[in-house]
Amino acid sequence: MPKMSQREIEQRLNTIHSRYTFRFAGHPRATRDLNELDTILADARKLSKKARSLQRHRTQEVRDLLKERIALYEREREAIVELLSGGPQVRAASVLGSTANLIHARYRRHFAGQSRSTRDMALLDEMRDDMQAVRDAMIELSGEFEDNALARDLEIVNGHLELYTAEREAIVETQTEGTAQEQADLLAALANNQFEVYRTHFAGRERLTRRPGLLMRLQRSLRHVLGRMNQLKTDGLDNNTHNTNIRVVTERLEVYGEELEAIEVARSRANTTDLILNLGHAANTEMAEYREHYAGKDRATRDLVRLSQICDRLGEIERQMRSIDQESPGESATNARNLSLVRDHMRVYEGEYDRIVEARASSQN
Repeated sequence: MPKMSQREIEQRLNTIHSRYTFRFAGHPRATRDLNELDTILADARKLSKKARSLQRHRTQEVRDLLKERIALYEREREAIVELLSGGPQVRAASVLGSTANLIHARYRRHFAGQSRSTRDMALLDEMRDDMQAVRDAMIELSGEFEDNALARDLEIVNGHLELYTAEREAIVETQTEGTAQEQADLLAALANNQFEVYRTHFAGRERLTRRPGLLMRLQRSLRHVLGRMNQLKTDGLDNNTHNTNIRVVTERLEVYGEELEAIEVARSRANTTDLILNLGHAANTEMAEYREHYAGKDRATRDLVRLSQICDRLGEIERQMRSIDQESPGESATNARNLSLVRDHMRVYEGEYDRIVEARASSQN
């Protein structure tokens, strides 16, 4: 067994604990991989043996820390084993609760405290449908076993659904107020928001990894905007700016229609293995962008818009990975592993978003 210096041992211990922190700390225990934790434990125990070979007076502190960390990992393993002893329904309930949390984190980023006049109703509708699917799955699962945590999560999900419904009604009311010119200005802003969605998710991105349903949602939103623009013109609003906006939206819809066709062709020519591989690469791209702009940086100076876009793009990747997992459960270990990693990163990034909000607020006080 080759000897290691104290500095090497400390660095290795930090690496091991970083793996533990990212993959276990703050994540739902029922979704954790015991094999991965066993690997972390084995690495820590091997490192502990190496630390014993160094001079005692110089390494007592690091040996104590190793002992403390190993005890932490062992306690975590025991807690996971105990939780999983409740059967597969426990894990299923935990995944549903985690999914609901991610949906609502997206709601907080895009709707909470934002001007209702500029909000994306199609996005809210999609989130409401996603939360409804979680609710239905929770109700079905509650018929299989009784669980207090599941019952609490179901109550929270019902509250979220009520909030989304009320929010949608308020948005509709706000977006139909004002004079004809004010309506025209608002519709132009709503169209620009959809153009930004396209730039965020599609421009310059690998077509195979883009979700057709998202582009269809964008098209529906623009058609709705265009319909209202045309109605304003029919009702008498006739000026160069409004007419130009109508022409721009019409042209973009044509471009997006062509892009949708190209995406569907790319996906028709690829098999599931190709899609899994490319989704994994797309996820790595988002993670690299996060590391470059956020990891270890001063939170008070970070760009919330960029981070929100990373979260949204990663959410699109997760949705597609989840679809593959549901359509062919257990058939792709690679996709299941990637899906677990992507969900973990999503939870970390959503938490980081909240902490950046807090840090920026504190820096302004």
